[in-house]
Amino acid sequence: MMSNYRQKFIDFNKALWFELPNKKDVTLVEGRPFVNQIIASCLAAKAVQEAFKISSVVWLSSNQDKNLYQSFSIESFVKKKKYILQCIYYIFPNVLITTFKMFFELVFKKNRAEYFIDFYKIEGIRLGDLIYDTYIRNDLSFLNPKLLSIKFIKIYIYTIIEYYSIKHFFKKHNVKFAVVSKWQYTNSGALIARFALYNKIKVIHTTFNKAVLVNNFEHVFHDCFKVFDLKSSELDINFVNKKIEERFSGKGLGIDIKSAFSQKIWDKNDLNLFFGTKYDRSKKNVFIMLHAFSDANHLSGRMIYRDYYKWFDETMKIISSLDNVNWIVKQHPSRNIYNEDGIVDNYFSNNLNNNILLLPENFNTISVLKMADVVITARGSIALEASLFGIPAVLAGESNFSNLGFTNDMKTVSQYEDVLCNIENLPRLTKEQILLAKKAFFSYPLVSGSKLDKLDKSWVFDVFHPSQTLEERFSAEESYFKKIIDSIGFDFAGQNNPYYKDIIKQLSI
Repeated sequence: MMSNYRQKFIDFNKALWFELPNKKDVTLVEGRPFVNQIIASCLAAKAVQEAFKISSVVWLSSNQDKNLYQSFSIESFVKKKKYILQCIYYIFPNVLITTFKMFFELVFKKNRAEYFIDFYKIEGIRLGDLIYDTYIRNDLSFLNPKLLSIKFIKIYIYTIIEYYSIKHFFKKHNVKFAVVSKWQYTNSGALIARFALYNKIKVIHTTFNKAVLVNNFEHVFHDCFKVFDLKSSELDINFVNKKIEERFSGKGLGIDIKSAFSQKIWDKNDLNLFFGTKYDRSKKNVFIMLHAFSDANHLSGRMIYRDYYKWFDETMKIISSLDNVNWIVKQHPSRNIYNEDGIVDNYFSNNLNNNILLLPENFNTISVLKMADVVITARGSIALEASLFGIPAVLAGESNFSNLGFTNDMKTVSQYEDVLCNIENLPRLTKEQILLAKKAFFSYPLVSGSKLDKLDKSWVFDVFHPSQTLEERFSAEESYFKKIIDSIGFDFAGQNNPYYKDIIKQLSI
């Protein structure tokens, strides 16, 4: 069933775009389920068409429709399952050989999961991290991962079937650009992006706040928001201070932020009242900020442990005999979305540690920044937030803002253990380091907000979430198109769209 506002958008949008006749060069576009992702991808594809006279082909799954793409005059589609069947003669032998090699490669490995995540490749392209993150995503498999299980093998085979079908398409067509919305997990976008960049084909990564033109293969192993250096970063201190205030008041972007910053602010008296004598006011407070264990563990690069849960488990083991500080654990605010409620509570009930304090549900993240002497995280944004206030942060993996001069970046497990054993001696950040943190904050749109002009007029705002039911998604779509038609209007339609214009600008550089 199509909403009235969606149909109004389609009818209007059709008059704004044209498609090129079939050409030998193409832009391969990842098909997506959410309408804001589809519109972002279409705007990127049409920008490439405008700049280089290249037509588009959409790589569709069976549950994805065509009508929004067609409203942008995109008429070429590849149904993934049908394409796989058409080139099964090519795919099947490669899948058979590759699966056999994988078994042989893994069966004798001692640290099987760690090896697979960091080093497993197909034809030179690392895919182990994508496959593993997909494997642990939905059913708490991170608690006891088994890489030679039936579930894992199914995910592996599905992945390499699509990998070889994508490779076949690239061989048969002269793909000049790829447009993807998501490059985590083993979805089509991740496989298309890695294959394209490995073969020196440019990728446009479309996100809700700004598309990013990518031409460096190494960048695909990180979140698209990663800040790689601060050499050319300017600093608008008024903007930074305003965005910091917005973020810590819960007005920032995203569901995680709202749940993290929307509750009562605690102080040391509250900790003393809640924990009693277990909390020692004379000791420093070290906050260990947990992740949603199943959420895109390796999107931002490598970690010193297998995954977020392994990092949590090993950290608890290390500090269980250390009473030099108050070890205070805060669970991830959105863990219920990933069906992870109870995991940490059960862990503590089975592993009694009087020197480790587990915070209650209603503990606000801003309270951490008021009381912390150190924060520890695998790669969470709390490390950047703490650094803004001079609080030293320890990272157990690469993050979107690591290696920029203001975080303590752990390269090995032994280094991490040494830092934990001497955590009370970690100095506060210098003024120079705080300035670097502010520059990183200014350059990091996931927490500071997009610097895209007229973002609210771009048509690519974010209102969807994978956990939504079909009814909730339909309602969100209705609100989405209603906002475009009634509130934004069509002054920013077609080539006047700021999202589209920004991509044109990137393509012209």
